[in-house]
Amino acid sequence: MGRELSTNSSGYRKDYFYWLKYDFDNLFKFYDGTAGFLVFRPWQGLPKRTGRVTGGFNNIRMSLELAAVFAYLKNRILVLPPTYHMYRLEGDSNLSDFFDLDDIGIESISFEEFCDMEGIKRSWDAVEHKYEATEIGDSNKGNADTTDVSLNFEKITPPKRFTKWKRLVHWKEIVDDSKHVIFFNKNLLGNFYQVVYSSKMQQVKKYVARHIHYRVEIFDLAWEFIHQLGDKDYYAIHVRGNDFQYKHVRIPCEDIVKNIDKRVPAGSKLYIATDHKEKDFFKPLEDKYDVYYYDDLSSDKKVNSKLIPMIEQLICTRAVIFIGQDYSTFSSYIYRLRGYMDDIANKDYHVNTGEYAIFDQLPLLQTPRFIANWHREYKDAWDFY
Repeated sequence: MGRELSTNSSGYRKDYFYWLKYDFDNLFKFYDGTAGFLVFRPWQGLPKRTGRVTGGFNNIRMSLELAAVFAYLKNRILVLPPTYHMYRLEGDSNLSDFFDLDDIGIESISFEEFCDMEGIKRSWDAVEHKYEATEIGDSNKGNADTTDVSLNFEKITPPKRFTKWKRLVHWKEIVDDSKHVIFFNKNLLGNFYQVVYSSKMQQVKKYVARHIHYRVEIFDLAWEFIHQLGDKDYYAIHVRGNDFQYKHVRIPCEDIVKNIDKRVPAGSKLYIATDHKEKDFFKPLEDKYDVYYYDDLSSDKKVNSKLIPMIEQLICTRAVIFIGQDYSTFSSYIYRLRGYMDDIANKDYHVNTGEYAIFDQLPLLQTPRFIANWHREYKDAWDFY
């Protein structure tokens, strides 16, 4: 299978439209959606713990992935959340603005359809009043979520190489599968394959790779910018600024230059994805490289500002080497997207806070180092053959 890109006269781009090349057999042999409904209210940060909301778009994406995986494994219909204001995105948004939910694979219905079927008002208050939310951790300690959990779907105990330091919670301890509605209320966060322990994990990884992806229109828009830079003819780096709460990874640009020196040859074309408002910060990089920002590129279409972060992620996927921001879920998803694309040669984990480290290239199940299940992606995510 393939798809024609409107901006690429050579046409066929099966690696860029990575999900179209997947033809998995028997992916839904155990699924028909007849066990009930799964409702989820996406992650909205932890104001009680941090004093601020930190539920950015890629955290919301993780909520969608986890909810879809749970519905897939438990044979349930996924109830998609209504339109609402997503942190750092202008105005109100719906997940369908960004993801191709018509291709989500499992059975799904809208929030409004679900409420009408259940005879309740179309509001989260009504849902919270009628259905008991699933508590995953210890709510008295402020961690009733998946951020440090190994959620076991099997009778056997997961090996320590998977659980590491995480708390082990069994699905049956927190969920009554006999209920026709399971409700998760703002408590799903983390890379699905680092949260869920299941004998079906290979099928789960295939399901996510094939069915949870950005809209084709976003890929098309991003290709216009990739085409201007030259596909796989540039390097890319993500540098998070402004409201990033992890201040220990916000380092001076001079240090970034030193850290990437051996990975990005002097004079190379370097795309910088950033939310820094002061571009003077990047002068040391501009002095050494042929630097481009999003605003330096142009499109013959009017681009919705809400799509720019996803477009920038896709621009970074086609770089010779991508160097991300440690602790950034924006960067983290770029690593996974590059992993899905067969024609990307360098899929290693690079961060701008240090030089290339062999130790960091170990798969999840081999590395003894584990910070948090949302912190970064591992090669395990796209290792499903």
